[in-house]
Amino acid sequence: MVAQKYDPLWELVGQKVPLQGTVVCVDSRCPNCHVIVHVGAELAPGDKVECGLCGEPLRITGDGRGVELDDEL
Repeated sequence: MVAQKYDPLWELVGQKVPLQGTVVCVDSRCPNCHVIVHVGAELAPGDKVECGLCGEPLRITGDGRGVELDDEL
């Protein structure tokens, strides 16, 4: 039996909403204000994000052990 990946109630209206707990949550801390920033699994090293608290532009870096955020300078 194959486990469902999407909530069947949302599929009735034509939307693919992942079941709770099936989405990979990738977070890291802002190097400026140290708040946790949600990076998301769809972003890759080299992509740019912005801190939601201080607005600092950040670049995603990673070395295989995890995801880190660096100042975009």
